[in-house]
Amino acid sequence: MATSPYRYYLDVISNWPTAIAVENQWFVWMDLRSVGVLKNNLSELVNSYDVGSAGNLGWNVPTSTVNKLISKENQDGVENLIGCVFATSVKIPSERVDIKHTGLSYGGYQSPATASSRDPYKELSISFMETNSSFIDFVIRPWIVAVSYFGLIARSPKSEKKVTADYLDVVYIGRTGPYSPSIKRKIIRFFGVVPKSVDGGSNQYASVGASLNISVTFAYDYYIIIDPTSQDNTAQNTTLPSQGNSPASKSTTPNTENIPTLTNTFKTKLSEEVTIPNTNLSVPATNLVNQYGGLYLVDEYKGEQVFGPLR
Repeated sequence: MATSPYRYYLDVISNWPTAIAVENQWFVWMDLRSVGVLKNNLSELVNSYDVGSAGNLGWNVPTSTVNKLISKENQDGVENLIGCVFATSVKIPSERVDIKHTGLSYGGYQSPATASSRDPYKELSISFMETNSSFIDFVIRPWIVAVSYFGLIARSPKSEKKVTADYLDVVYIGRTGPYSPSIKRKIIRFFGVVPKSVDGGSNQYASVGASLNISVTFAYDYYIIIDPTSQDNTAQNTTLPSQGNSPASKSTTPNTENIPTLTNTFKTKLSEEVTIPNTNLSVPATNLVNQYGGLYLVDEYKGEQVFGPLR
């Protein structure tokens, strides 16, 4: 019996690997805690090189303001699931290799294609929104000045002259269905990141209330692409809920059958380690938090969801 093209199309877009991605669901996370020049008195550090003994005429941004702008609250969001709150757009660099036809050609016979060199890494571009305490001018701009003086020399992670962020993530989010939390579907991670340039601003007395977004370009050592769902292959083998079997078509109460409960799964003290269900991963119980109806593993920089809603 022939399969209806409509049924086949719905089957294709209902499976995780072939479901249509929503490109406006993303966030940026920068490892600003690894940048030595941002953890100290940034203005004083820049002043000592940029304006010498200018005193009160030099850069004057309180350390408390910088700390607030680069704090976990504004750079990680709620349980590390929002990222930098100032980022409004991102442009991922392109990739290209030079390919030419070289060799002998005769009559209608053409020489074969041969690969030459790969293009140098292109810049990563991120636009940030201007706020009262300007992340652009209080953090990014003096950070660029510091890069010009201290250079990209390999330094100790504890050095106050370290200007590189260990890494920067552009994280893309995927929907999984009604009553299910969105999950990370793709991560592009850039290593050894520094700001390279910041656009100038243009101000006028028109368009009152319009937000100002300024583009910043970043240089980096290299990048990788990560499939977060491959860690346990759960999402890869999951069919997204269709309208017919979604909880919304049956009940307003989420279906929590076969989902481990907190009491049954973690009969342990907080000082002990626990094993995550369906994995070989053991973590301290203190690294587990209940957030948005799901149990999350707090590890490194962002929460990795372990499993769904708890009873």
